[in-house]
Amino acid sequence: MLLRRFTEQIPAIATALAVVLAVAGLSLAQPATFDSLREAVFDRFQRVAPSEITAQLPLRVVDIDEESLAQVGQWPWPRDVIATLVARLGEAGAAAIAIDILFAEPDRLDPQALAERFGLPPESFSTEGTDQRFAEAIGGAPVVLGFALARVPAPAPDLRAGLAAIGPDITPALVNAPGAVSNLPAFDAAASGLGAIAVSPADTDAVVRRVPLILSVAGTIRPGLSLEALRVAFGENALVLRGALNGAVPVAESLALGGLVVPLGRDGTVRPRFARLDRSMTLPAGDVLTGDPDGLRGSLEGTIVFIGSSAAGLFDLRSIPLGQIVPGVEVHVQAAAGMLTDTLLVRPDWAPGAELVLLALLALVALALSLSLAPVPALATGALLGLAAMTGSYLLFDQAGLLIDATVPVLAASLGFVAAIAVRLATTDRRQRYIRRAFGQYLSAPVLARLEADPDSLSLGGEERIVTVLFADLVGFTKRSEGEPPEEVVGLLNRIMTPLADAILEQDGTIDKFIGDGLMAFWNAPLDQPDHAARALNAARVMQKRVAPILKEAGNLSLSIGLHSGPAFVGNMGTANRFAYTAIGDTVNIAARIETLTRSVGEPLLISSETAALLQAMPLRPVGAYPVKGRTEPVSVLAP
Repeated sequence: MLLRRFTEQIPAIATALAVVLAVAGLSLAQPATFDSLREAVFDRFQRVAPSEITAQLPLRVVDIDEESLAQVGQWPWPRDVIATLVARLGEAGAAAIAIDILFAEPDRLDPQALAERFGLPPESFSTEGTDQRFAEAIGGAPVVLGFALARVPAPAPDLRAGLAAIGPDITPALVNAPGAVSNLPAFDAAASGLGAIAVSPADTDAVVRRVPLILSVAGTIRPGLSLEALRVAFGENALVLRGALNGAVPVAESLALGGLVVPLGRDGTVRPRFARLDRSMTLPAGDVLTGDPDGLRGSLEGTIVFIGSSAAGLFDLRSIPLGQIVPGVEVHVQAAAGMLTDTLLVRPDWAPGAELVLLALLALVALALSLSLAPVPALATGALLGLAAMTGSYLLFDQAGLLIDATVPVLAASLGFVAAIAVRLATTDRRQRYIRRAFGQYLSAPVLARLEADPDSLSLGGEERIVTVLFADLVGFTKRSEGEPPEEVVGLLNRIMTPLADAILEQDGTIDKFIGDGLMAFWNAPLDQPDHAARALNAARVMQKRVAPILKEAGNLSLSIGLHSGPAFVGNMGTANRFAYTAIGDTVNIAARIETLTRSVGEPLLISSETAALLQAMPLRPVGAYPVKGRTEPVSVLAP
């Protein structure tokens, strides 16, 4: 039986495994759809449990916002205004001033530039050049300037710190560009540090999740703005970069800055666990330009200040996983906060392997559930299992900062589960249709329902069973029907056969066939019925009682019934397209002979001694032993 059940479930198993393997293959290929699904789940985790950045961290933002533009004037501001801004931050004791703005062209309002433009002698303007003032302000404070990545070859800006690389060359693995768009040479020369203000090209849906900490520019390694800001603030002059091999592929592993060790993504990026910034950490640029120096020192001394803009017209707004649009400078602040608080998110190199193992485990459990339980309990259990996997993924994110994706494994297991259930239901439906077609004419509704619910209780090919067989015949019907119209004969026969068949089905008997004005039925097949003899006798008594009024009304008719119990072969017999469920064997023949014997004995209901032995407590009286055709020994019969 177990082998047969396994064989029947092979199509469901094969279909489910094919679906799971297809999803697993797609997962290994890392299509954009799966990446987007994975990132959407990780973004949801961040919205549920964002990080926390408070004013206790030594990080501040100076925002060139709409109010500052209204106060100072439209952008771009003259460089002497920005020089004043930088100088005031330096005087307030900022440990580092990182500017998320490029100064690649001369100030259009610089007096020296205006003199050249209009062909006037330089002495026509007594004011010092604004670009010169800005360069002096940069040189007088711990300023970190940014540079952008260029799509065309261009020299990389200078590296302001020593770089020690341990392990294989990871340059090809990094975010790379053939060149950089730098600031005016005088500005870069005066700066304490230079860092890239790029975002990762891996974030293809305009949501910034990764910040490049180190990059490849014109084939050389350069730091990102947030890393360079921390280096200048710490007063460090060296970076230690560690690489590793992922298989045969060199990848970035970590970066050390003094005593701070930062885990890196394989491409040199970091993934901040984004937070909603404390509003007290942001100062409008206009307030810095006009504010009290002592008040500025109290809020800015010893901090790392990032200068950027939230003004819509300056087009430096970014979408982050929290579902917010923030100034681009805030992305660098979030990266710096993650490094300072050790809250950066990490997707380890072993994550794909762990996810593949999880996929296999979930798929196997889902397959087992789909094949062993009914669809609704299996679905409920599978849903709980998927929820547990997603909860585990969330806890790894929340407690350890690890990004392990359970979405694709749950998706693969779910699709495999649905496929197995669909095939199983189709197979079950086909089997139930077959059972109903094969047995619907012969069995009572409860027995048929039991067969449909438990097809394994049925041997469709046939089997030998101990059964009780009933033969019934209308004595005198043939003679009475002579000369009568056929419709009257059929009408009378149907009136009689209907209560006879009902009585059999009420006792869960199987109607084998109607034989002219008689019928054959049996018990204990196709389902087990330990009391099959008693059921047969009860059916016989009910049959006699129900047709008695009809026979009396018709006149000259009587009902004779014979019962016998013994072994018989029971099963579907016939052709592949036309068959009948029947019983054959000596037991059937003897039951038919006993029914015929009722005429000579004068008893309407005769029961063989074999059937009587199964009835036990029922009162029966012996009638005698009589020879029957086909047997050498006489048959002992009894009557109620």
